[in-house]
Amino acid sequence: MKIIRSVLLCGITISYKFVCYMLVSYILISYILVCYMFVSYMFVKVINILCMPVKVVAEYKHPELRSLGMSFNQNLIVASNRGPGINDNAKYASGGLVQVLLPELLNIAEQLQKSQSDNRVFWICGNREDETDEISTSEYKIGEISLAAINIPTDIYNDAYNSISNRFLWFLHHGLFDFYPKLNFDDIFFRAWENYRKYNRLFAEHIARIAPSDSSVLIQDYHLSLAPQMLAEIRSDVKISHFSHTPFAKLNDLKQIPRAIAEELLRGINSLNTKAGFHTPIWESRFKEAYKFYLHSVPDTFNIALGVDPKSLEAVKASDSFKTNQDSIRKESESYTLIVRSDRLEPSKNILAGFNAFEKFLENNPKYLEKVIFKAYIYPSRTEIPEYFDLSKKVVDTVNNINSKYETPSWIPIHLHIQNDRDVSLAGLSVADIVMVNPIADGLNLVVKEAIVLNENDCVIILSKNAGAFYELKDFVIGVDPEDIKQTSEAILTAVNSNKVKSSKNLKLLKQLCIANDADVWFRKLISISTKQKS
Repeated sequence: MKIIRSVLLCGITISYKFVCYMLVSYILISYILVCYMFVSYMFVKVINILCMPVKVVAEYKHPELRSLGMSFNQNLIVASNRGPGINDNAKYASGGLVQVLLPELLNIAEQLQKSQSDNRVFWICGNREDETDEISTSEYKIGEISLAAINIPTDIYNDAYNSISNRFLWFLHHGLFDFYPKLNFDDIFFRAWENYRKYNRLFAEHIARIAPSDSSVLIQDYHLSLAPQMLAEIRSDVKISHFSHTPFAKLNDLKQIPRAIAEELLRGINSLNTKAGFHTPIWESRFKEAYKFYLHSVPDTFNIALGVDPKSLEAVKASDSFKTNQDSIRKESESYTLIVRSDRLEPSKNILAGFNAFEKFLENNPKYLEKVIFKAYIYPSRTEIPEYFDLSKKVVDTVNNINSKYETPSWIPIHLHIQNDRDVSLAGLSVADIVMVNPIADGLNLVVKEAIVLNENDCVIILSKNAGAFYELKDFVIGVDPEDIKQTSEAILTAVNSNKVKSSKNLKLLKQLCIANDADVWFRKLISISTKQKS
């Protein structure tokens, strides 16, 4: 019995020690694995950060990206609501989109002409200037571009442009339904929607008439959301893309409009042999979510961010008017911390909230009275639309109220400039200590990128999380929820207290991010994607 008991005791002891050794080994091995995974993760993160400037520079300078489209040899057609202003008797207003597209189209058209290709570049736009009751087309040449301006009857144009594009679709995509009275979806609305259809069909039919076989058609922005499908139904032999320069509506906002309108809008942008493009993955994902919800399928989409052109900004900086404006603004603000904003005067830019946040900052931080000034350079916009006209009055009243509350004989807190003067606003951005860009939503927002590239003071950026540019710049800015006045006022305090010293490496990277996809690269990427057959 003693022998058996000894054997059992020995076995139990050995088993116990074995279990203990195994447990300790397991814990030790697990610890080593966790440490290894953590070190590997951190190593990859550090490598990514170190390599990021190289990647950005490569995208900007790499000859293969720069040459996208240089060997382009197809017929190319661009369609947009606005067209380029030219000399002689052509009368078209030019917007930011035109400024981006025109130089690139001229270059491509010239390349095709020099290569003695039979292919051509066409630009189709609406004539916004001449009131008419007749549908006709005026044709012009800009360099080697064939420009066609569709003269649209006044009632069709007013309904399509003002009532639908700018009062309905703009508010829808920018999430403004909670800020302004909702539209009544009544007979007046549906009459306007029918004219919006007619407007889009005029573009589709004209393109269908002139487009050679296998042309690539690049349709631009929310004014022409129905034209892609309309064109595809007429001409199955052309490749069609639609690019949205605005955000895309949230699904919950789309649910507030008639389902038939939402489905028509989604199908119009992307169906048959068409593709849908956006400036950021955020707007692209919203479109996909809505498309799946309403149409139960997956759309063909892509996204390309747009950067600023460093050469054009350098040209601005070299001008005498820019330097004169810089000197004047510096002299006015030399004793103060200078906050600057530059926006079109329209609801999505959230101008009132910016001023209200500044007022709360002054109220909560009286020690900064007479130490900070806020210069706002505001461009008048769409004054024929009631909400825009009312906003203009509210902006002036708000600024007057804040100034009357806080101003002293030697200090006015807010300097409001409502005028079309790009040189002055860019000069202001170039010398700002703080730049505020707080839109409710923005497809991209090039102002913040211009400010970063132009600024000479290592400025602090306060940027709305709903601006498309935030997706690229979030690691370098103070992000704010645009509707949160308290948070924005606290962001101002943080910015004022910032020592504004960024590492030269980070500052270089930030500027590179802003120029990486300038108009040349962006447009050639757009062509490259759009000219491929639908996947």
